[in-house]
Amino acid sequence: MLISLKNVTKSFKDQVVLKNVDFSVNEHDRIGVVGVNGVGKTTLLNVIFDGEFDNDPKNGVGELYIKKDLKIGYLKQVEKLLGDNTLYREIRSSFAEVDEVAAKLDNLRNKLADLPTDSVEYKATSNQINSLMAYYDSLDGYNVETNIKKVLNGMGFADRDLSGSVRDLSGGEKTRFALAKLLCLAPDVLLLDEPTNHLDFETRQWLEGYLKSFSGAIVVVSHDRYFLDCCCDSIAEVRDKKIYRYKGGYQSFLQQRQAALDLQAKEYAKQQEEIARMEEFVRKNLAASSSTNSVGSRVKALEKMQRIEAVPPPPKDIVLNFDYDEEPTKNVLTVKNLGITVGDNKRLFENVNFEVTRGEKIAIVGTNGVGKSSFLSALFRLIPFDGVIGWGKGVKTAYMEQEGKTLNKNLTVYDFVCSQLRLATQYDVRSLLARVNIVGDDVLKKLSELSGATVSKVLLAILMTKRANVLVLDEPTNHLDFKAMEGLDKALSEYTGTLVLVSHDRYLLKKVPTKIVEITPEGFVTVNGNYDAYLKYKKDGTNVPTQPNEKAEKPVRQASDKKQQRIDRMDKNRLERELTALEEEIRQLNESLSDPSVMSDYKKIIEVTEQIEKKEKSYNEKMEKWLTYD
Repeated sequence: MLISLKNVTKSFKDQVVLKNVDFSVNEHDRIGVVGVNGVGKTTLLNVIFDGEFDNDPKNGVGELYIKKDLKIGYLKQVEKLLGDNTLYREIRSSFAEVDEVAAKLDNLRNKLADLPTDSVEYKATSNQINSLMAYYDSLDGYNVETNIKKVLNGMGFADRDLSGSVRDLSGGEKTRFALAKLLCLAPDVLLLDEPTNHLDFETRQWLEGYLKSFSGAIVVVSHDRYFLDCCCDSIAEVRDKKIYRYKGGYQSFLQQRQAALDLQAKEYAKQQEEIARMEEFVRKNLAASSSTNSVGSRVKALEKMQRIEAVPPPPKDIVLNFDYDEEPTKNVLTVKNLGITVGDNKRLFENVNFEVTRGEKIAIVGTNGVGKSSFLSALFRLIPFDGVIGWGKGVKTAYMEQEGKTLNKNLTVYDFVCSQLRLATQYDVRSLLARVNIVGDDVLKKLSELSGATVSKVLLAILMTKRANVLVLDEPTNHLDFKAMEGLDKALSEYTGTLVLVSHDRYLLKKVPTKIVEITPEGFVTVNGNYDAYLKYKKDGTNVPTQPNEKAEKPVRQASDKKQQRIDRMDKNRLERELTALEEEIRQLNESLSDPSVMSDYKKIIEVTEQIEKKEKSYNEKMEKWLTYD
């Protein structure tokens, strides 16, 4: 056993977070720690790393055992790096012990050079050198530079100038660099608090592979359900101030957890019935002398009975559903020759063509900084762009930006919601927020006082009121706990409108999208299907994607002679005229849907809609034929 907590209670300002918990870490354990926000997951890691209790009831009590000389590495959610260090000095500090041994070896070698080879001291020094060299080898000291390069490349710093200062790193880069530094330290136990935050797909996959081959034990707090399934062999849920341990990954945890709760509820009900029968027997027979022994035995049995606890009510699920009032046209979004430049003339991409049709659920992925959020911003004309962006007729959009970055954080939650809903009553506002578990005084807090998870819930609540037939979401699961994520997964899966979202949540990407679009510096790559289909394409190229920004090769129609070429040319010109006429007819029919005389007549709406679909089908057929001509 490496680490053991026994009967540990941890409090903050008279608020008990963990109560009488037992928890252990053995060699090679891969433990995922989950729970709703604020339940005490990070507190558990702090107790292990810092021993955050001193047997003072006001602080914490219990027993903490840590194996002698155990090296523990801890990545905190908000990691601090020394601002004056270069990147190389910072990462090299992980090898302090290696450098210390190397310095001792140099001193001994220098000493050895001045000693007579036949002296006792020479032999003793030689033995010291041999012993230290063996230890140096056990520390993998000869591969320090190789290991630094390996880890930095894996964490996305392959092209970084290591002479630069850590102060120049962005917030996300600091987290990644701190993780790289910790991995170089190679501790016996890794404590990781949300390690996949700020990591793109490629880096997450590299980290998962690294952790699978890691020889020590791992305790990781994470909301990344895909990561938990991939890397963990047990799940520890922090719930009701206790810790419940389950074998397997995240999906197995969900099944076992529900089965355990169901069994506990059943056993509790059965015991309560038995207690009620025994108490009724005692009450009826207490005065009867002939029943004294029977009554006494039942009283003692009641006193000694180990009571099964009632199943506490589960944390209230957030209740999300996204409805809309009318269907948009088939072509929801058309993007032509799009180009975006940001910052100091950094060109993200150009000449991109992109289409979204009604009912599609499209997930946009790509490496950090490639332009995913910028693309969404351009769709709503929040940043400059080149090219054409057109929303289809009847489209009603709702956009959730990442973490509410542009919100006025000085507003209270109540005032912000009122600003988004016209003529909302206090009852309407509080009822809406209650659906995402924001109640009581939290409604009157400023947005700046809220956690990232709570801000996301406020934005999701607002999103429900928009009744949009097209949802555009930028990292909607950021900061949410697993219960809230499950609620959002369900709502988006059941949503029958059109969805465009940017997300790193691979668990969500397996369940919701019908199409994955990867943004690369060269353009957009489209793969039909969910995240599994995308992985398959990345691995072996199957499900060959379309690349809207590149012209597809057209089938060539071979003309046998000049007469055939002339006939083909006449057919092509005729098709062009027919396509132009159909475009105008479809446009007029779509406009007629806004006519009050049509809008008020359900039968006319059906009739016009059927005409539109019929003409669109004809248009698509003629377009396919037209494309076969050079």
